Amino acid sequence: MKRVLSLSLATLVMLQSCASYQGGRLPGKDVETFANRQEQGAVHVAVDIMSNQKIAQAFQFDLEEYEVQPVYIVIDNRSKRSYHFKKSELNKQIYSAKEVAEKVQFSTAGRSTGYGVLAGVGTFIILWPLAFLPFPQ
Repeated sequence: MKRVLSLSLATLVMLQSCASYQGGRLPGKDVETFANRQEQGAVHVAVDIMSNQKIAQAFQFDLEEYEVQPVYIVIDNRSKRSYHFKKSELNKQIYSAKEVAEKVQFSTAGRSTGYGVLAGVGTFIILWPLAFLPFPQ
């Protein structure tokens, strides 16, 4: 019985390590490639309201279902002066990355736990008959 339990636990740990998050590709950082861009002196700003295709490519998740619209902002300061960007001064409702994650409830930890439970049940079903086989001592 200890052998079956050890094999089950080892399989559970191995399959949990298979869960991972692979981030997608965000649009480029070159301000010149964006359609929506403005220049004010040596400061260049570009904004991309991401399409569903870009959202799927970057996040591998349907954010539209949760009424979340990602906006990609690129600021290129080519001057010698320092500027501060305050997202709190934008006139739109802004979610932090943490708020979006909580809203969509999508996490690698949850996925790995699901894989682990599934692996544990599968391992138990497969290895349970082995508990009754006589093993040489």
